[in-house]
Amino acid sequence: MNILESILFGIIQGFTEIFPISSSGHLSILGNLFGVNSQSFNFQMLTVFLHIGSMMSIIIVYYPELYEMVNDLSLITGLNRVEERKSRYPSARLLLMLVITCLPLFLLIPFIDSIDLLYNSSYFVGGMMIVTGLILFISDKLNIGEKDERNMTILDAVLIGLCQLVAVIPGISRVALDMTACKAVGLSNEFSLKYAYLLSIPVIFGMNIIHIVQAAAYGFAWSEVPLYLIGMVISMITGILAMRLVRKAAETGNYYKFAYYSWVAGVLFIILTIIF
Repeated sequence: MNILESILFGIIQGFTEIFPISSSGHLSILGNLFGVNSQSFNFQMLTVFLHIGSMMSIIIVYYPELYEMVNDLSLITGLNRVEERKSRYPSARLLLMLVITCLPLFLLIPFIDSIDLLYNSSYFVGGMMIVTGLILFISDKLNIGEKDERNMTILDAVLIGLCQLVAVIPGISRVALDMTACKAVGLSNEFSLKYAYLLSIPVIFGMNIIHIVQAAAYGFAWSEVPLYLIGMVISMITGILAMRLVRKAAETGNYYKFAYYSWVAGVLFIILTIIF
């Protein structure tokens, strides 16, 4: 890998992780087209650093919300009444809902290696990107609800968490699926996007821990770490730019353009795989 490839992967990761169009699908197919084995630990470490960059961009953009969660959590312990906690410290309740939503993901730990094998099939990944387009198309047709962190329920959080089990499939956009699940249970359009991004932080962190452990066990090229860091920084910067664009799109709730892109990209990647 050279510096130009690192920058390219950083740009692709930065935009596709934030846009609801599947970063895993793009990285997998690009890796296959570049002749990089997506099962190699060097490539896995590159994706770890790229995802850290995306996670940092989300943390930077949503830092005020994250700060409020921690602050509310430290204050809520002195309150006994449920309704008082809901009204005075909604951010602490949001944190609780995020934790509940993440719990079903532990069911996937025994299947991580099998899921990783799917990254090598560009046909499969391209097909799943077409499915992502369908998910976005459905999201665009759903009625906009009014729930937010003050009145979403534990059942809402669990249902979103169960949908997350599908989002680990390469080619399926985690943001698109989470956002659609949020809208399906009645969350408001703006809050659905916010919830999907905040949910990405623990999910990316957890998946990166697994891949780091794998890489440490089998070894990887330490000489390429500077290239990984460059990709991480580029991913973070482009992620922040992408976040501004998506949040504007969320004001209208029109995601059909992303759906069309996913359909075209999925078909194109399948064609390129056939040709090359």
